[in-house]
Amino acid sequence: MPKPSTTLLAIFLLASSAVAGSPLHAQPAGTSAPQTPEDDPLAARLIRLAEAARARPTERAAVRAYARALLRRGRLREAERWLRRLASRRDATAEDHYELARVAFAAGRYGAARAACRRLRRAHPDEPLAQLCLARAFLLRNRAARALEALAAMGEAAKGSAEAQWALGEALGLHGRFDEAEAALKRAAELAPQWAAPLVSLGRLALRRGRLEAATSAFREALRREPDTFAAHLALARLLPPAEGLPHARAAAALRPGDGEAQLLLGRSLRLTGRLEAAEAALRKAIAASP
Repeated sequence: MPKPSTTLLAIFLLASSAVAGSPLHAQPAGTSAPQTPEDDPLAARLIRLAEAARARPTERAAVRAYARALLRRGRLREAERWLRRLASRRDATAEDHYELARVAFAAGRYGAARAACRRLRRAHPDEPLAQLCLARAFLLRNRAARALEALAAMGEAAKGSAEAQWALGEALGLHGRFDEAEAALKRAAELAPQWAAPLVSLGRLALRRGRLEAATSAFREALRREPDTFAAHLALARLLPPAEGLPHARAAAALRPGDGEAQLLLGRSLRLTGRLEAAEAALRKAIAASP
């Protein structure tokens, strides 16, 4: 049976809200989302990163931190503009080229990812990052065997690379080798204690194994590391009871206002907690955002 579309679910919830509309379902006062950056820590964090990148546009760490935050919010074109500046420099490093490839990874564009990997390899033919880049590109097509080959070609460099261990965990998970996948993802999390991606993957792996408590814990830890991790907020908005999941639904919708699923989850959470007027607004956004 096909999965209902975001649009159909949003229309159904809108209709249900209209039927349920009554004084018992009135929206409580003082429940609106934060409206200013000062009230919204996620927005304030992005502003700080933007200011740092603009003040130091040649400093790699500042530019990369801002670009990665943009990628987590789905603002791919803006991130690409910043990262392309680094990759276009005469002294561009292998890391600069790899960071630019992240845009294609985030967009799920296999062809663009392969092209970015070829550019990296031409500029730095002996760099293990070129093989990691290929592995990540193959994962976009769920080509686990090819990803594992690329990671094996990294040799010893893969053992100390958090991102290589993360990619290994993803590839092993696709093969159904769940215990090995979990071990690799935990190594990635240990190697990069501020990086959320391994925890998001651990959460998704736990869900595949029916371990809801472990999944919830992993997604919470991802947010402790990087509070603007869209995927973790979205997952918790799905998994938690409506009242507990509402802050995560709000955060997901704020991080990516044009994401139909985020708006749908926000509308559902608002509706189930009696905030019908706000729910209707979110559900209409979900319909508008869906193809």
